[in-house]
Amino acid sequence: MLPERARIGLVEDDPVMGGSILQRLELEGWHVTWWHSGGEAINGISAVSGALDLIVCDVRLPDISGELVFNAVAKIPNAPPFMFVTGFGEVDQAVRLMRSGAVDFMTKPFAMDEFLRRIETGRRTTNAELRLKGYFLGESRAIQSVEDLLHRYARHDMPVLITGETGAGKEVAARLLHQISPRGCEPFVSVNCAAIPAELLESEIFGHEKGAFTGAQRRHLGYAERAGKGTLFLDEIGDMPLSLQAKMLRLIEEGSFHRVGGEAPVTLGARIVTATHRDLANRGGAAGFREDLYFRLAVLPVTIPP
Repeated sequence: MLPERARIGLVEDDPVMGGSILQRLELEGWHVTWWHSGGEAINGISAVSGALDLIVCDVRLPDISGELVFNAVAKIPNAPPFMFVTGFGEVDQAVRLMRSGAVDFMTKPFAMDEFLRRIETGRRTTNAELRLKGYFLGESRAIQSVEDLLHRYARHDMPVLITGETGAGKEVAARLLHQISPRGCEPFVSVNCAAIPAELLESEIFGHEKGAFTGAQRRHLGYAERAGKGTLFLDEIGDMPLSLQAKMLRLIEEGSFHRVGGEAPVTLGARIVTATHRDLANRGGAAGFREDLYFRLAVLPVTIPP
């Protein structure tokens, strides 16, 4: 049973979808306020924003978009966290909204049990409770903003790119992201791409089969395979050779890889998190970093302050 004051605001114009969500949330102990249009929601949320623990909002509404509702509510003092439900074709928009401050999004149709887990994770009190358990980066306002971003990104499987100066704590942030994610009990495998010789890096990440090259006397499982269903953290990704960047791009696009010398594909079960002190967005060209790989890695970006 959730705390007595746990309240959710629902912005949904579909009577079937809205009624189903309302019924299940009330059975779980939530107090639900349902608004059927964007304009109605903006007016209603303004009056009770401090009492709401979470808002669930459809992206497509009959009068205005869910994005306009989100932008209006974000200006209200003590605004509650925002979670979107969206159709498949609106995922790019939902990712943009997460970067702007939304805590989560789910695509329709979704399993109700997973929906309940996600709203419990995203509700207002979660970050404070996790800080009490020791899951935090620091006390300054700047670093707590980074924490808030990591909490929003933690429940997703999309790649995260962490940037910042050398020594700023990028790996610490990556470990926090892993710890507070649903993968927290799975392995966290860290690879420093700048510390491994270029000629060995492919074998270390993807592994190799026996006899793949001179000295390969037995099968070797790479970091991508050893990460299992946890997190594969590639530090200093900006130092990865161009030849290997193409294989990383294929890994992200296909969700599988081949061991060096192997023919059977191996499925990637881990989430990919990368970090760099370099400005990858401006390193195009033959000696730089692939632009297509950069955009695949930086779906959810995090910048660590100096």
